Amino acid sequence: MLIKKLDRDNPFTNGRPGRHWYQAFLKRNPELSQRVSQNLTRIRAGVTEENIQKWFDEITEHFKTIENLSDVVKNTKIVHNIINSSEKENITALIMANAADQMAPPMVVVNLKRLGKTLRESVPPSWAIGKSENGWMTNQTFYEYITGVFYPWLIESKIQFPIVLYLDGHVSHLTLPLSEFCMKKRIELVALYPNSTHFLQPMDVALFHPP
Repeated sequence: MLIKKLDRDNPFTNGRPGRHWYQAFLKRNPELSQRVSQNLTRIRAGVTEENIQKWFDEITEHFKTIENLSDVVKNTKIVHNIINSSEKENITALIMANAADQMAPPMVVVNLKRLGKTLRESVPPSWAIGKSENGWMTNQTFYEYITGVFYPWLIESKIQFPIVLYLDGHVSHLTLPLSEFCMKKRIELVALYPNSTHFLQPMDVALFHPP
């Protein structure tokens, strides 16, 4: 997608890089390494104060390049509620709020092929409902939320642009179409420092923390 966007020649067979290119890419970039999800706890423990401070410094320098940056800062939280032991039975709630004590319309993602009338009537009118094969947030549902719910809410609320949208590293956030949309609409996407959301994410620390 990026090659097409930049209008560059595509040297890959069938337009996609293969395993040999991938292995050569890793060899050319030794600072990159594979990560296994089971090691997440150890990785989180390795995040240092120096790492976080460097991240804050980089973000601060970036903000200085943005004209008329609004003080209203957004933050998202994706909550996965496991209904039973099967990983296929989930409901995802997307909660978004800002530093000015405003909450954007939430979104609930369910594992249904069709959204029946009973379900739609059981959800508050201002809420959005998405669907996926297993009830987890996907690239498509998150993109639809940002473009069809969140952005119209910003306009309706008369929030000054540009704004900052803090995101964690969930895979549904990392798409080229979303980046392009936000760039056009003057929504600055900022990813929180990797493996640090257990203490850095405002929603976790200040809103969803245990009493």
